[in-house]
This record gives sequence, C-alpha cells and structure tokens, in this order.
Amino acid sequence: MTNYKQYFALEREINKMGGRINRVELIQIMTNQEKSSLKELTPHEYKILVNGLVQVKGKIWSEKEQRKDRQRKKIIANLRKLGYTLDDGRSDMRRIEEWVIKYGYLHKPMNSYDENELPMLVAQVDKMLEKFIQKL
Repeated sequence: MTNYKQYFALEREINKMGGRINRVELIQIMTNQEKSSLKELTPHEYKILVNGLVQVKGKIWSEKEQRKDRQRKKIIANLRKLGYTLDDGRSDMRRIEEWVIKYGYLHKPMNSYDENELPMLVAQVDKMLEKFIQKL
C-alpha cells in the first residue's frame, strides 16, 4: 500500500505558493482519463506524479524568487544612484542594508521582505530617488 503523505505535502506547498492543483484532473490527464484517484495509481505512476509535482514546485519557486530578485536589484540600483557606493564603484551593500532596516517601511533586512512587501519598498526608494533628482 502506498503512503500518500509526500503527494499531499507537495500539493499543500504548491497551493500555498499560489499554484492550484486539481488532483482528479491531474491524475486523469496523466493516465489518459483511465484513472481519477491516487488509490488507483500503480506505485510507478504515483512516483511519476510526485516527481512531476516536485518539478512544478521548483518552477513556481524559481519564478517567485526571480521576481523578488529583480525588485531587490532595482532597489540596489536606485540607492547606488543616490551615492550608496564604495570607492571602487561597487554597491555599498552594508550601507544599503542599513538604510533598508532604518528607513524601509517595515524596518527589516531587504531579504526578509516577501513578494507582497517588496513592491512597497521599491516604490519608497523610487520616490526618494525622484525627490533627489528634483532637487538637482
């Protein structure tokens, strides 16, 4: 008898990340409409299903991380324009992190902002850069 804990854990994680899994449809697609429940799957089919979900989870996670990474890079680029650089021209990440903790709207490290919080931080830095440019 197959233990379905791994499947349900993956389904829960994917749903939490914003993906939506319809178990019956997924199984039907995988088995050409021949089966519709986990209990009907052979151990080999179950393993294929779980491996597929692991790949889906990785792809969803990767896309979210890429969006967050782009937003962090925009924050860093804008703070560089405001002078947060080292003598050799590289970003002064220590000062940037200090700024985010001190002035960022949630007062926490940049990597601690989640995908819903980062856009507000980006907007805050954009507004600060805009004011700086207007003063010039």
